[in-house]
Amino acid sequence: MPREADTEARQAKVEAATSTVLSLVGLSALRKRAITKGEPTRGDQLQALCEPMLEAARSGELSLSAANHLLSGTIVREAELEEVRALASKKKLPSILRFLFTSKVSWAVFTIEWIDGLAAFLTSLGLHGKRVLEVCAGENTLSAPMRARGFDWVATDVTLRETAVSQPLELAAFDAVKKLEPSAVFWSWWSEGAAPLAAAATAASSDPTAGASSTPSAAEPPSPPHGEDRLVTEHCLERGLPLIFVGEGRGGVTGSASFWAGPWRPELVSDLLPGFADVPCWDGAYDRTWCLRPGSETLPHTLPEAAAAAAPAAAAASSKRLGTSAPPPSPASHATTTATAIEVS
Repeated sequence: MPREADTEARQAKVEAATSTVLSLVGLSALRKRAITKGEPTRGDQLQALCEPMLEAARSGELSLSAANHLLSGTIVREAELEEVRALASKKKLPSILRFLFTSKVSWAVFTIEWIDGLAAFLTSLGLHGKRVLEVCAGENTLSAPMRARGFDWVATDVTLRETAVSQPLELAAFDAVKKLEPSAVFWSWWSEGAAPLAAAATAASSDPTAGASSTPSAAEPPSPPHGEDRLVTEHCLERGLPLIFVGEGRGGVTGSASFWAGPWRPELVSDLLPGFADVPCWDGAYDRTWCLRPGSETLPHTLPEAAAAAAPAAAAASSKRLGTSAPPPSPASHATTTATAIEVS
């Protein structure tokens, strides 16, 4: 059957990529000896050991206890095969386990408890039964469990993966938010270097062939010098749409610099929903679940100066994108109408 053939091809590609990385992190010699003897490598055995957990995670059925069993390396230390238990002493074991997980599932670790908590939080915002748009969905592991919990969950990504649980819509994040009319937006692990539009804007502004009197085309205005995550945020907050995202906080490895420099402060969902079980983290990672709720709070005392400086540029960028010529609001009015939240330590 064509569908079965496609599935087998996707699995083969993932297994090939896994084998390559496992060999790069110190198992190449063992692999060569095992192949010579016709035996499975320790990398293959490790992958087989983790496979049930990976499949549970892909279907939204990974429990918090099972996730901690994987993240801590306990799954290797308690393995039946001595050859696999020997990997517990390797310094690169956490990297190997994380690669196995991220290559098949997602960067963040979504557990049943976290998915239930996210559903409860979205419901508290009045979003049950409404469209929640996920951008940068990757392997698209959340669509099925969130739809099963009663949400019109729509996943999108600019780059489709053959190994995805189900294929998301092929749309860039900003395009998806503008076209699909969601009631809320979700993303997870948006890289700190995600600023494709900023590069385009820089190239346009430095074009030596552009004359002083040149004006941009009305159909294709120049992109403002912001990361796409900031553009998505501005667009949503202007329209009263809440945003929920997973990643590290200010100064971490997720979110563009322009996003974290914005005149807002995300709230931790764990501060808003008692008993919320946040995502478990790999060693050295500090992922949390955050929310921006339009009009929920005023700016923290540490941000008015930043807000005053950012307001004119943000308003001008919004006017260009919307094709309007309305004058930018004053810093004071911008500070009172922009979505913000309590300061997070």
